[in-house]
Amino acid sequence: MLYFLGEVLPMRLDKLTVKVQEAIMAAQGAASEAGHAGFGPLHLLDALLKQEGGLVAPLLEKVGIPRERIVSVVESELGRLPTQSGGGGMAMDGELNAVFVRAGREAR
Repeated sequence: MLYFLGEVLPMRLDKLTVKVQEAIMAAQGAASEAGHAGFGPLHLLDALLKQEGGLVAPLLEKVGIPRERIVSVVESELGRLPTQSGGGGMAMDGELNAVFVRAGREAR
């Protein structure tokens, strides 16, 4: 389940591709493992960049952008995020929630 501000998101994961679902779950897991308070666009981008069989890395290669360079920057920025101790549900942050809300509107 995905959470935003302590509430379960009404997001229909079944409407997303399997690869996007996998990336969301990987982003959520990585943020939790790193001790971050939530997961956002950086976590999702990191997951998409590292995803086997995904589209992001080949697209970057096609336009001449070295994937490793972006991964390095993303990892550096993720390392700067504050951490917290303790458990609880891993919530999507407001910025990533806004991305999915907008994507949902555009998909209609």
